[in-house]
Amino acid sequence: MSEHKAEGVAPTPILDQNQPLTQVMSRVYDRYFRTGYYDQRYPVANRHTFHLILSALEGQEWRPKHILDFGCGNGRYLLPVLKRTDDNFTAYDISKTTLELLAERLDIEGEKERVSIIHGDLGQLAEHIREQGPVDLIMLMFGVLSHVGEREQRLLVLRELRSFLADSNSLIILSVPNRLRRFKEKTGGNNGGDIVYSRKHQGEELTFFYHLYTPAELKVELEEAGYVVHEMSAESYFPESWVTRSKVIGSLDRAICRVLPTHRGYGILAIAGPR
Repeated sequence: MSEHKAEGVAPTPILDQNQPLTQVMSRVYDRYFRTGYYDQRYPVANRHTFHLILSALEGQEWRPKHILDFGCGNGRYLLPVLKRTDDNFTAYDISKTTLELLAERLDIEGEKERVSIIHGDLGQLAEHIREQGPVDLIMLMFGVLSHVGEREQRLLVLRELRSFLADSNSLIILSVPNRLRRFKEKTGGNNGGDIVYSRKHQGEELTFFYHLYTPAELKVELEEAGYVVHEMSAESYFPESWVTRSKVIGSLDRAICRVLPTHRGYGILAIAGPR
């Protein structure tokens, strides 16, 4: 059940040899959101994932919290979580367009005071965290980590994020695409789970890099970056666009995910804390 048309496989996560991957992906996501195509495919949060985030927050000792949405986009997860909590948020993304859209939505909702919007590199985000204080919960939803380049780059990001966490009770919640379900015909070679795929919308082709994970690989990377994995589960059984565009399918999918083995998920959800 692949949502995307895979145009090729890359042994390295380079889309343009002359430019860093972050710059390339930033421009891709600027176009992706500017056209409204992302909202057409994923209009709301995945219900199963959303309720898992709320459960994680409720399981922590109650106090005003600082939540970081790393790769927040235009707020598909941030906005519904914001409405259900009294917490303060930092919204970070490499795409300036997505953050402009988020700011517009926050203005409409009257919630700009509780959200700090950060655009730039990890250094700028780290400076903001030092000024605002440590983080109680980090969200990396719907494959944000998988868009980061090579393995060492992903570990660098995970370690930097770990340094933002307030204490041993703080959590990171992330989801990544499952190599055992996604693009299986394209991951049989010596590519380590790295692929390049394309989508077409209104005659425009958008090309993305993705690293596909297995549950075991995700656990190893998190542990190597200094985390303890508390829980791992399936993000969804059906493709994300089905789950988020249909209330019926979304509700059915949530029920399935309660009993579905992690390796059968369309994506992998993990909850971890600092070691």
